[in-house]
Amino acid sequence: MDKTKQLLDNYFIISKFGDYQGETLLVDKTGKLIVLIGGSFSISADKKYLFSVWDSDITGISIFDLKTGKTILSEESVEDKQFENIYVQDGKYFISYFEDNSVGQIDIYNKKIIISKKQSGFLKKTNKLKTYNDVQTLFKCNCGHL
Repeated sequence: MDKTKQLLDNYFIISKFGDYQGETLLVDKTGKLIVLIGGSFSISADKKYLFSVWDSDITGISIFDLKTGKTILSEESVEDKQFENIYVQDGKYFISYFEDNSVGQIDIYNKKIIISKKQSGFLKKTNKLKTYNDVQTLFKCNCGHL
């Protein structure tokens, strides 16, 4: 992310890495600090949701509603599956998994992730949300990688 530009008008976003899962720090216009688990994040095209995936001994996801200012979901993955990327397709949100080519459907309204019977191949690459501040791609990041 360009260090001179923020992605949202209503929040200043900072990524913190380390301490096992990292954090996404949001500061709203009143100065209120919101802390989400996970340092890397994606924002929905309509700028309604922020998705923060963390990767450590256990992987997990935090979902924040940028309109209401409330955390929708913050949970570890189930069945030892490691979360990968967030997609929006056919009006629904999905998360891919590293290990077995499977997909989880993100049910925003019921605040849960449902492991889908679909394989990740059904997800179109063009529907993948951009990931910001990914430790794997940050330039000159001292994030434990050589």
